Amino acid sequence: MKLLVNFSDLRAPLLSALAFILCGAIALPLLPIWEGAIRLVAAMVLLAALPPSAMRKSVCVVFALLGTISLGAWGSNLVQHPFAHIIHALTDVYGQPLTVFSDSALLLFDMMCATGLCCIATGMNWQRDRLVGMYTGSALVFWIWTLFALGVNLLFRGEQSHFAQMITGASGWATWVYWAVLPVFLVRSEADVRRLLVWAGAGGLITGCIVAIQWIVGDFSYVLDAPDLTNYFYRVRGTSYYHAPATYALVLISGVMLALVQKNSSKSKWQIGLAVAFLVGLIFINGTRALSLALLLGSFVVCIGALRQRNYMLLLSAVLVMSFMSSGIFYLKPANVAVESAEAVQSFVQANSDRALLAMSGLKLLPSLLWTGSGIGLLELPLSGTVFNGARCTYSTHVLYLDIILMAGVPALLALLAMCFIAAWRAATDSILAKGRDTNYRALALLAVLVMFSVGCLFLPQERNYLIGVTFLIASLALLRPGKEPAVKQPALQHGWALGMIAFGAVGWAFVTSPAFVFPAVEFVAKHGASVIDNDEQVMTTDPVMKPILQALLNLRGATDAKVLLLPDNVNALPKDNTWVLWSPARDFAYLQLRNKLGYQVYRQGGDAPSVRLPHNWWVLDSSQPIVDTLYVGMQPIISVPIQELGKVELVEGAKPLGEYIEGLPLLYATEDQELYWKVQFNECVPHPFALSIEPEKEKKGYVKGISQAISDNSAHTSIVSIASKDFPPNTKVALTGQMETWPNRAPSAAVKGRIDTMPVWRLADMDYGSGITWDAEDNFSVLFAFSSDDMPRIGVYRMVAMNRMGVALGTEYSWVVEGSTDGDVWKKIDSRSNVMLSHDPSKPSAFVMQNEDSLRYYRITFLASKGELNGISEIELYPVQ
Repeated sequence: MKLLVNFSDLRAPLLSALAFILCGAIALPLLPIWEGAIRLVAAMVLLAALPPSAMRKSVCVVFALLGTISLGAWGSNLVQHPFAHIIHALTDVYGQPLTVFSDSALLLFDMMCATGLCCIATGMNWQRDRLVGMYTGSALVFWIWTLFALGVNLLFRGEQSHFAQMITGASGWATWVYWAVLPVFLVRSEADVRRLLVWAGAGGLITGCIVAIQWIVGDFSYVLDAPDLTNYFYRVRGTSYYHAPATYALVLISGVMLALVQKNSSKSKWQIGLAVAFLVGLIFINGTRALSLALLLGSFVVCIGALRQRNYMLLLSAVLVMSFMSSGIFYLKPANVAVESAEAVQSFVQANSDRALLAMSGLKLLPSLLWTGSGIGLLELPLSGTVFNGARCTYSTHVLYLDIILMAGVPALLALLAMCFIAAWRAATDSILAKGRDTNYRALALLAVLVMFSVGCLFLPQERNYLIGVTFLIASLALLRPGKEPAVKQPALQHGWALGMIAFGAVGWAFVTSPAFVFPAVEFVAKHGASVIDNDEQVMTTDPVMKPILQALLNLRGATDAKVLLLPDNVNALPKDNTWVLWSPARDFAYLQLRNKLGYQVYRQGGDAPSVRLPHNWWVLDSSQPIVDTLYVGMQPIISVPIQELGKVELVEGAKPLGEYIEGLPLLYATEDQELYWKVQFNECVPHPFALSIEPEKEKKGYVKGISQAISDNSAHTSIVSIASKDFPPNTKVALTGQMETWPNRAPSAAVKGRIDTMPVWRLADMDYGSGITWDAEDNFSVLFAFSSDDMPRIGVYRMVAMNRMGVALGTEYSWVVEGSTDGDVWKKIDSRSNVMLSHDPSKPSAFVMQNEDSLRYYRITFLASKGELNGISEIELYPVQ
């Protein structure tokens, strides 16, 4: 079968557009932009391949209609929710769902386009080049099975709220098909292959330059601290949202650069050699164990080819890379405690055990998801509750092969593996298995790229989505044997301005999203700028580079002559109240006195806190950026408690309760219309809240925000407060909570004691929901929190999370008594609860308010005997009130 239209006029600009998109996807991996661009090129190629008839006009009209629907929904959501939209667009690795209607329109577009391209490519190559036909046929099988698995999950397994996510995920996989098939249509000569490889290499070098600059200026996105300041672990992220994808791109492009070597050009060999050495050096300092192993094995493939063709200079270079990268496989990340050299092997195994648990959890799901999976983008992997701060599920096994099976079934994975194997076989026959002594640098290098990708997929999740598509384009280039057709003229798009535009955009994006300097300042001013201005709060930072950025942004927000100070390295000069602090762990070396005086903080909630042991009135607040910690000195209305803990609640209108109230957990209501109204009568014996909030139930997606109403001093004393809202659509699940103004959790600063010989009781206050203790349910168990004599807090709110570990039968109801004492001898009862179903979810701890009018040194919680074999608690938190 031959193409039904002459590509002589259209092929050149489309090939140039593909090269531009390829470079942009590597240098500036913004998924929505490049996925939309690759769809446009794919649609134009398909339309050109169809005969000039009424059918082609009809397809063009349908494409335009579907594209307009999808683009309109995307633009509308961007205008309505700009900040949330951009964050979701950059971080949702399976694509950003909008509405079922608009996402279905996009999927229909992809169904027509991807299926048509695969059918035409398979038909026109089946006789001419059987391997190419098998390759595109495998892409067709992968796509058809993806659609079949999607249909099965939509009909039999999916909830309606998950439809948009599954549809969007399938559309994301369609872009892999576009990347794989488009070169089959557009590449006609060796010059075309070289053009695509040059633009891929340019994208990799842009990424490499940005990574190098970030290392030079200290713009780190990942910092692991250690008791010894010299053992800190740093990484940068380039233009990606995480350092591993950026380094993964450098690994793949290092092989692409080798493919550009020209046999008879010494100048070319030295230039490419320097570029590869530059990339390998960056991979070494910014890599991971998995990527070091991938590059080592890719270099081993190059060694085999060089030895086979007796190219000893290439052999020596590959051996040097292998020896260089071998040390990157067995390094240990710093731990919160020192590790002796004799324990190095055990520590290395422990460092990888959490990832191994992910794979084992995925394997347990295989029998039930073997053929059609659970739906793309909906993988919920159950966890044991002992890792990742007690998380009960996650979205990936961190093994791409296993992820694909669990989302779309074994046939989808087999089709993708067939594509990789066919491309690798062609590259191997053209290099390692070829007769003669001339080295085919392109085939050998692209074979190494495919090997590195295959090895990396054993350790990396589907969050490297854009790199999967790029790799399938490289696989197509390894497969194709273009003829002697002369190269097409370079259109204007290939000129320097196009490359400059990508480089400028990548550098600009890296600056705006700078994880150490700019983005933390932008997020802080967006979230807390109004509070700073309205309450005349002080702002301090540990980084002098961030200081002028914060000042400028606060002035733009409306502050008059904003002042941002550097945090002093002096315990006596630390702020006492009403102050925000932005702490960068990369600047820990400038705060030696604070480290020495305050000590090293071993236990931190989720690991997100400074390495310095903070004063008792310093909060660590949540943030979406990865490195700089946002701290607040003073009381904050952060802790939410069920409104039933504070008094009597009378629902007036607009919602109905869902179930019965469970002590410590907010009662959910279903809205019946947009007018909600409650009446609350506070209990005078317990602390009153700072504000009342109506919060929607947290779901995976959504833009519905909660509302909050501050409680004035007068209304708090009158004990009756009304709260109303018109901001929620019908059938929204909401909860009414009280925002308590407290100081931070004090349990970690106490000496924790209890009578259990088998496990350390301090796990109850180590700020890790993945740890905890168990005891015999038939016995009473007491845990004592002892504070120092000059630190006697008045605890008014406490929270608990019950242990819930896979395979361990634990009690479901708990009863306890809370007592307090000033001397440890005379105790008074403060609070008691009976038969309470405690939360097992670390994100939703059970919260309780108690009547305590005294500042006490000792607090004792005694859990009473109950039915069953074991009881267990993961964490106890104690919050002081005014």
